[in-house]
Amino acid sequence: MTHLDWLVLDATADDFESIVQIADNVRCDLAQTSRAELARHIIERLRDGFLQQLEPGAISLEDLVLVPERLEPPFWFGMTARGAEAWEHSATEFGSEPPDWSRAYSCTFDFAASRGHCDGVSREVCLSAIRSSRDHAAVREETFRFESIDSFSAKYYKRIEGGVRVSFDLIKP
Repeated sequence: MTHLDWLVLDATADDFESIVQIADNVRCDLAQTSRAELARHIIERLRDGFLQQLEPGAISLEDLVLVPERLEPPFWFGMTARGAEAWEHSATEFGSEPPDWSRAYSCTFDFAASRGHCDGVSREVCLSAIRSSRDHAAVREETFRFESIDSFSAKYYKRIEGGVRVSFDLIKP
């Protein structure tokens, strides 16, 4: 894995990104990277299974090179599980810390249904995440229900084995 390959994956660590957004991340470290070189690396990472398209379909080098800088891009890229593993494994080589999944969680607040839940690595992590969320005032803590879960998605590309789900009711708006 090259530094450029790692930066492409790093740009997609939180969400699917366009070539414009990936280029911004890459140019922070490798300012001289051309659009054509970046497009070639994205195509190669798609082919080797490190990246995926949000909406799978045919894509060419020319398609990526010609994406306008300011308009809504037509192509969105994210890491696959294979790409995420390579990204994590190579982080220290390229001057970054690998992600720490020991406090991972994912919370959902469904105000239409007046319910929510938080999946996390532990009960304490879930409670901390709920209480520090911007929506905490709507949470009815007296309705907390706890259950063990087999796994949960900490990010779109990362499943964590084991964990806890805290379910709760929300105050109706």
